Amino acid sequence: RIGYWLDYDHAYITYSNPYVESVWNILRRLFDRGLLYRGNRVLPYCPRCGTVLSSHELALGYEEVRDRSIYVTFPLTDGSGRELVVWTTTPWTLPSNVAAAVHPDLEYGVYQSAKHPGRQFIMALTREAKLREILGEEARRDSVLTGGDLVGLRYQRPLDVVPLPPDGDHSVIVPGEFVTDEDGSGIVHMAPAFGADDYQAGRDHNLVLVRPVAADGTFQGTTWPEIEGGLVTADETNETIIRRLKADGRWLRTEQYVHTYPHCWRCSSKLIYYARDSWFVRTSQVRERMLELNRQVNWQPPEVGEGRFGAWLENNVDWALSRDRYWGTPLPVWVCDREAEHVQVIGSYADLAARWGQALPDDFDPHKPFIDRYTWSCPCGGTMRRAPEVIDTWFDSGSMPYAQWHYPFEHEAEFKAHFPADFICEGVDQTRGWFYSMLAIATAAFDSPAYLNVIVNELVLDAEGQKMSKSKGNVVNPWEMMREHGADAVRLYLLASSQVWLPKRFDPRQIPQVAGDFFRALRNSYEFFRLYAGRLEVVPPRADRTDTDRWVLSRLDATVAAVTRGWSAYEPTAGVRALIDFVVDDLSNWYVRINRERFWAPDSQADPAAVATLRECLVTVSRLLAPACPFASDWLHRALTGSSVHLAGWPDSPRAADSALDEGRAAVRRLASLARAARESGKIRVRQPLGRLGIAVPAAVRGPVLERLLPILKAEVNVKEIVIAVSDLELVKLRAKPDFRSLGKRFGKETPLVAQAVTGLTTEQIRALEAGGQVTADVDGRPIVYFPDDIVVEREVATDWLVASEGPYVAALDPNLTPELAQEGLAREIVHH
Repeated sequence: RIGYWLDYDHAYITYSNPYVESVWNILRRLFDRGLLYRGNRVLPYCPRCGTVLSSHELALGYEEVRDRSIYVTFPLTDGSGRELVVWTTTPWTLPSNVAAAVHPDLEYGVYQSAKHPGRQFIMALTREAKLREILGEEARRDSVLTGGDLVGLRYQRPLDVVPLPPDGDHSVIVPGEFVTDEDGSGIVHMAPAFGADDYQAGRDHNLVLVRPVAADGTFQGTTWPEIEGGLVTADETNETIIRRLKADGRWLRTEQYVHTYPHCWRCSSKLIYYARDSWFVRTSQVRERMLELNRQVNWQPPEVGEGRFGAWLENNVDWALSRDRYWGTPLPVWVCDREAEHVQVIGSYADLAARWGQALPDDFDPHKPFIDRYTWSCPCGGTMRRAPEVIDTWFDSGSMPYAQWHYPFEHEAEFKAHFPADFICEGVDQTRGWFYSMLAIATAAFDSPAYLNVIVNELVLDAEGQKMSKSKGNVVNPWEMMREHGADAVRLYLLASSQVWLPKRFDPRQIPQVAGDFFRALRNSYEFFRLYAGRLEVVPPRADRTDTDRWVLSRLDATVAAVTRGWSAYEPTAGVRALIDFVVDDLSNWYVRINRERFWAPDSQADPAAVATLRECLVTVSRLLAPACPFASDWLHRALTGSSVHLAGWPDSPRAADSALDEGRAAVRRLASLARAARESGKIRVRQPLGRLGIAVPAAVRGPVLERLLPILKAEVNVKEIVIAVSDLELVKLRAKPDFRSLGKRFGKETPLVAQAVTGLTTEQIRALEAGGQVTADVDGRPIVYFPDDIVVEREVATDWLVASEGPYVAALDPNLTPELAQEGLAREIVHH
């Protein structure tokens, strides 16, 4: 229905046994290269789905939220009465607090307030205004110390509701280079199980690790019944914690905090950062190679490859691969139940059978739970059992170039013929999804790019530029658009209106204007050919055809080149626009219109040269149109040749353009347009013949080709005689006006004086500037250089003729009517009506 072809006979299915085996093979390659490892770190985690997310999955789900941030105090235990002021946006992490971090080089103030007698508060010196906002303007600073002075001091934890392990330190101030004073208090509360910086600081300073949160995101193992079993991200859980802090006298302030927060791309639940074991791909080790290979890819637009995607690669972190889910490609890692360091990674089903010690059954299924039945003895005496996780689905999708062919187990020739892919196309959100997963796997496993060219599709917006959503009621039903306008018209509109990598305002009212004009011109040109062409017995050589025939064929050749260049460079909009311009402007509005008499001459056959020319144009257009409009192009090609356009070849490489003929014809078209504008300015009807047309053109255009084309111009503008002026100065006077914006950038306060001198430039100087040169003029006793952008050239009429001009092109009509001209004009009006 929409002309979208897919090869379902050779579709790949990611859960099929051959596909899974190829994915296992890739993971074995990574393991052999030291790029697959098990580690423990803080990772984004979805409590609802019960699994971690990779960094590129994390980037898919950010949403703006309104959270409550709080300022709380941690009293020091040194008897000084001083308290740390700590700011946090996640109150639920406070029960897990084991340390506070300060920047050793930052300055911190010690403050007192009448609102809190007997208490002293410590906060970053640069955040003093915020502290006065909290404590009151009467708050005063008693002293200043550095973060280094605070390191090592101990404090009282804000909530003592989680038992602490006996090993490790806690309730201590530690140094942290990551601490800033840009917001908050300049003091960071540390819960190593729930933050990457916290976790690293915990390892650096031997802090205890407490994790009173279960896999479902609820509090477990606390001594506080009110929060036990509560979801940590729930508003009511955090409100319970804030109430307790208020009751204990540790709360100072609650503020609304608007920020972007990661959500699960699958279920839209809020994520938490959670310390846990996971299997990783060491993509950070191949970061530089990924950047190098990415620079070899032709990105459309380039700024996505260099900017959005390039910056993502620059900040690459290891890929968190494993997922605690039931369904998915099982992680092909077997671990000894006695010695966890004994690890075997299976890279094929034959390898699995050899390890297991017997052939796999005919109904072998590599998925859970069946795969977990396969165990074998470890040399140490333990049993090798599969790690229970499955892998990230993005690894499945990124393995497509290999797994679709079941490589390396079969189809090696097909794989090598298709890898790297010539071209991929996806939405801009996939810069951190499919685009990344393919490049990361190709680089790490094969040291190769996965693709050579990328087109990035941006969002389709509504007519007002708003993102479409059901809640706004501005979603456009694509099937309704297809029924109303046709698939080809919608596709052509989307391709021609703007580059596909730009956000696109979709306005159904524009479809008839953008695509309708083109299809009308194309259909009318074909219908004219069908009605009047007749049978073509002999195709005249191109050299024997008229200037008009050779001109339109030269324009056709240029169009073939432009369309080919556009599609080859993965710029479909450029290719489509070049074709539209040719069909509407060159073929329909000019060639067909001015050659009608050669087709319908009474009592004679159509001119064979004209028939051959129009047919060649239409056949070539149908083939150039095929990628953008598969239905209309096929209809036209079948009507002209009897065969499908999709079985025909792309038009041959064009012959060299006839530049003299092209320039002469372009001049005629421009002069005709100017002459019509001159008529309109004098309110003279087109059907009224006029005596003379004076024209001026650049010297390079004058010559025998232009003279041969003047009869066409004469007929177009309905005049009896055309006079070529030696110079446009015979028809107009040149006058220069200053461009104050351009001059102002260079001359500042002197601009009025320099601008006034522009009016004194000579005609020769104006011509030099118009030609792209520069001139020097004396201004108040010193030389001033003028550039083309410094002036605006105007042409003033030098006669009583009707004049229109565009640069050096001038058309001047003699408006005086003789009795004979007036009678002829009247006769034409009568015939017309």
